Amino acid sequence: MKILKTKVKLRNLKWRHRLTALFCVTTLALGAFWCTPVLAKGLSALVDKIALSSAMFALPSGTLYVAETYYNREDIKDDIPEIVTPPTTSSDTPISAPVYDNVPVDRRGKIEEITYLSSMSNNIVTFKNASIRNDTKYSAEKVEKILETEFEITLDEGPQVLIMHTHTTESYELSDRSYFDTDSTSRTTENNKNMARIGAILNETLRENGIFSIQDTTQHDFPSYNGSYDRSRETVKKYLEKYPSIKIVLDIHRDAIERDDGTRIKPVTVINGKKAAQLMIISGCDDGEMNMPNWKENLRFSAALQNALETKYPTLMRPVMFCYRKYNQDLTTGSILIEVGGHGNSIEEAQYSAKLLGETLAELLNKK
Repeated sequence: MKILKTKVKLRNLKWRHRLTALFCVTTLALGAFWCTPVLAKGLSALVDKIALSSAMFALPSGTLYVAETYYNREDIKDDIPEIVTPPTTSSDTPISAPVYDNVPVDRRGKIEEITYLSSMSNNIVTFKNASIRNDTKYSAEKVEKILETEFEITLDEGPQVLIMHTHTTESYELSDRSYFDTDSTSRTTENNKNMARIGAILNETLRENGIFSIQDTTQHDFPSYNGSYDRSRETVKKYLEKYPSIKIVLDIHRDAIERDDGTRIKPVTVINGKKAAQLMIISGCDDGEMNMPNWKENLRFSAALQNALETKYPTLMRPVMFCYRKYNQDLTTGSILIEVGGHGNSIEEAQYSAKLLGETLAELLNKK
């Protein structure tokens, strides 16, 4: 029937238009014959996207954001932004939004506040006002010997500090409470409520204090948590290649401390009359098989930053965790992981600590 209609229409065209139309139809037919595999592949991808898009109408609000994130992943793009300006607001719908009003009693988990002190840990090595929890085979004397060499850094023109997040979707309580909603996953894709927000405060503070920092907000742990460090590694490598001036890489996380009964521990202290989430630096050590040539320099940087923060804000820091963990800290000197509070802290407490961290780090670097 469609063929007959096409013939009727062709009769009404001028002869040269008929030839043009016939040529187009023939070309399309031949193309379809020879390129069937290519068309099939393209159609398959198109069908997948159409199916996913169609499913959005039957799923909860925010699934569209999930799809967009998948198809616009920073880690599968060929390039990185010239200079990343961190978001401070977002209209994205989270993976699971925590509920704070009218939480049923049977869904209220307990939050316990603790201020961690160095005296609460074993194997502590001291460096000025810094405390380092030595979980390696090295003796305290060996670690102290390493730290006798002062942390050195030369800041060049261009970006100097990279702030990024291997587990970007880690989030906090939205208010200071003694309980949490047990239905909450403590993760969200909303960048104004997860680690991207904490990194944004840190980035802004460093810039205000004369340090040229940049932030990457790629959600390396979404939609898949597995392989997060592999993806964040590729992100860091791209930045280091594009900006050789970067000397420090800060992977900003938040901790998750729980008791066996499900109680969430909130590492917190009071600085200048205001609650602040305690910070913890993780500095990796090479066990001989991890290919981490910079671990001693990273440890010196960790100790110097820890000392500066503890000198200025006593009890803000938990002891540095010095252990056999890599966390992509082999890529450059000055690579450390920083835990900003835990999932029991409020986001306000974490933001305050990020500001204190930024001010102190800027002071340390400006002296170099």
